[in-house]
Amino acid sequence: PRKPESRISIGNDCQICNHFTAIAEGEGIEIGDRVLVGTQVSVFDSDFHEIDPERRLGGTPKTGKVVIGDNVWIGDRVTILKGSKIGQNTVVAAGAVVAGEFPANAVIGGVPAKIIR
Repeated sequence: PRKPESRISIGNDCQICNHFTAIAEGEGIEIGDRVLVGTQVSVFDSDFHEIDPERRLGGTPKTGKVVIGDNVWIGDRVTILKGSKIGQNTVVAAGAVVAGEFPANAVIGGVPAKIIR
């Protein structure tokens, strides 16, 4: 975490592959139990910089808690952005960019991610 109040929590029995990145500088990142995480997965709870060129250095980035439910399977090269919520038992296809809320028991994929099954 980049701030003392930001938290990253990882549940029990998770399997996380190589090159995993989780950065919290806002409300935090919560990963449930029995989550499978592929290689080169990134999870962020912040935009880190404002878009406005005058405020990129020293501005206040937008943040939002990330919640990944129990028994989620996250494929390789997935990026999960601020404020995302992934319901339990969901599968995230390789290469997806996740932004938003997704229900339990779904298969999501694409850029941006959407429900595909």
